[in-house]
Amino acid sequence: MLDTIVSHFPTVPATRMNVKLTSSESKSDEKASPRLEPIPNTIPELLVSVETLSEFQLAHELGVGWIDFKNPKAGSLGRPEERVVQEFDRLIGLGWNGANAYGFAKELSSPEPRSTSQPNGPIHAHPPLPRLSMALGELNEYRQPIAGSARFGHWKIGLSNHGADWTERVSEWLNVCSSNRQLILVYYADENLAKCPSFEAIASWSHRLGLEYILVDTWQKGGKRLTDWVSEVRLREWIELSHHLGLKISLAGSLSEEDINALVPLGPDVIAVRSVACRNGDRNGMLCPIRVQHLVDLFTKSLPLSQLAPTTVKL
Repeated sequence: MLDTIVSHFPTVPATRMNVKLTSSESKSDEKASPRLEPIPNTIPELLVSVETLSEFQLAHELGVGWIDFKNPKAGSLGRPEERVVQEFDRLIGLGWNGANAYGFAKELSSPEPRSTSQPNGPIHAHPPLPRLSMALGELNEYRQPIAGSARFGHWKIGLSNHGADWTERVSEWLNVCSSNRQLILVYYADENLAKCPSFEAIASWSHRLGLEYILVDTWQKGGKRLTDWVSEVRLREWIELSHHLGLKISLAGSLSEEDINALVPLGPDVIAVRSVACRNGDRNGMLCPIRVQHLVDLFTKSLPLSQLAPTTVKL
């Protein structure tokens, strides 16, 4: 069935896309690790996943532009706890005042904005909400979003252990989306373990449905990283294919600072992290303010990627 899906899209190459190499090595010889020419002037967005309201506020106060809610203890795309989503929805509905992490609920419950004294009078502080997304689990487990998730601009759905009807089930999700662009389908680089469709099939279906993003992640956590499962050459091909189809692409999967250093020049639209932003690099732990600030500096202040705090530092 997947071969049939791909064949219906003439814009999707049947073979691997051409990748410009800086050496004379054949692109089929991935063991040779040919150097790829960096795509100039490409600065991806930084996405940081959070588990709690206090983590959300910490990430926002430090300038993270895209914040994603998930439950990291429940797997790659673990749904956040419903109480967290519903409380977030309630507080945002009361008015966003840019409260700090410790006064989050109190500040958001206040109908009056904060103000600061300036020479020309008080200026109300209303930092805009960042881009919001949410992990909603696997397609074979859920058919409905969490109550209160309508405020989130993007919903991520995994396709592990998919059935033959996965395309129809994805289409059903569009009935509860505010727009087709809200849905993000996830391809797992450890495809054989996840038993998910191929990247080309997911990209093709995303293109056909008019989705905005596709996410490459890893299904198995706690061991290998994205770059352990797929080469930079293949990732560049997927990035080029996505852009050819009018899709933006996000890369995730237990990325380290070395991975970020290597992946940014390939031209992804988003780099999504959790582990590298947490204390001791533990995705199930709490966000570390120092690590998050380092990441924000990398993506917003154009600092050398080598300045990212190494994961060996116990923060």
